[in-house]
Amino acid sequence: MFALLEDTQAIERQLGRTAKSRPAASSDKPVYADRCIDIDLIRAFDEKGDEIFISSPTLTIPHPLWEQRDFVVVPLRELLLD
Repeated sequence: MFALLEDTQAIERQLGRTAKSRPAASSDKPVYADRCIDIDLIRAFDEKGDEIFISSPTLTIPHPLWEQRDFVVVPLRELLLD
């Protein structure tokens, strides 16, 4: 998974992404900057179909906010309904 993270971050850089979101100095909430691309690793599964869980300073899977993001939930719902 960490190699995949490195690969997606390399793609982001190649396409012009220069900044990551960072917590504001006076808050724990991130300050989001406009960016041309953002590739998130949302969920992951092993060869047997078991979900992979990772919690590290650089990667958290499943993404902690995936269920709150329409750009994730809507396509998944469409796939499940087909």
